[in-house]
Amino acid sequence: MKRLCVLLLTISILTVVSSCNSVSSRLDRIEKKMNKADQNLDAFTKEDWADLEKEMNELGKDMEKNESNYTTEEREKANLLVGRYGNLMVKKGGNDVINEIKDGVNQLKGLFGADADSTE
Repeated sequence: MKRLCVLLLTISILTVVSSCNSVSSRLDRIEKKMNKADQNLDAFTKEDWADLEKEMNELGKDMEKNESNYTTEEREKANLLVGRYGNLMVKKGGNDVINEIKDGVNQLKGLFGADADSTE
């Protein structure tokens, strides 16, 4: 009986420790992806965006289900990452609009026979 109690306690402790590591590693992985996007937004591919979006959705679902398993530091980091993700999406949207305008201007220049690189 004593061995069974020790075994169950050990399994419980290992489960808690492994779940903490998975939360921390997930947050670190997301943070690295965001740092990559911050450093060079234009080089962040559609696949990179899709992967980051998937990670953020999974994080949101996990936080809803298991928020009590998150430490205070992990909750704070997750909330900061959510804010950073929103900022990145705004930056990406702004860059997309600028690129669309540039493409439109270049197409107009082509229609009128102007050199496309003359005003850049």
